[in-house]
Amino acid sequence: MTCSRIARHLARATSKIVGLLPVARFPGDQGARGAPGLAPLLASLAGALARYLDQDIAIIEHWRSWGRSRGGEAGARPGAGDAAQPAPSRLREVRPRVVEITPRPSEDAIGAGVALQSTLRMTRKEFGAVLVDLGGYAAAGTAPATLELCDGIVLVVPARRTRIAAVSALANHVPSAKRLGAILLGSPS
Repeated sequence: MTCSRIARHLARATSKIVGLLPVARFPGDQGARGAPGLAPLLASLAGALARYLDQDIAIIEHWRSWGRSRGGEAGARPGAGDAAQPAPSRLREVRPRVVEITPRPSEDAIGAGVALQSTLRMTRKEFGAVLVDLGGYAAAGTAPATLELCDGIVLVVPARRTRIAAVSALANHVPSAKRLGAILLGSPS
C-alpha cells in the first residue's frame, strides 16, 4: 500500500530519472559488495510505479552490487583499450515491467559515476522511469555529484537511526526543484 502512494506521487512529479539517496547507512550495509542496499525498495517501488506509467520501469542498484566483468577484472576505465572494455550494461527482468540495469562494474565511486552517467544517457528514452540507488557515491549524509544526473531526488531515511538535523542538512544540499520528498524505512517505534 505504501509503495503505491509513493509511486503515485512519483508518477505525478513526471521526473524521468529518480535518485533514491540514503541519509544514513542501513543496518548490514558496511559498504561491502553484496550488501542489499535499497534493492528491495527499488523493486517494490518500481513494481508499483509500473501501474501508473505506460512504459517499463528500470532500476539501477547500488554501484557496489554491479559485480565484476566476465574477464575477472573490475570495470576498465574509459580509454583503457576498447577490447578490454566490458559490456556497457546488462538488463534483467526482475518483475513484470521492471528491468534491472547493471552498468559497467567499477572499483570506485568516481568510475561508477561515469558508468552511471553513460548508462542513463543511453536508457533515458527507453523507460517510463529509472530509479537509481545513489548510496555509496559519497560519505553517508553528504550529497554526491551523481545527484546532478537525476531529475528528482527522494531521501531514504532509516527509522530510529537518523536525526532530523541530518535529514534537514542533506535536504538542503538537494536543489529545491529536484526534491520529491522522503521515505521512512523501518518501524518508527
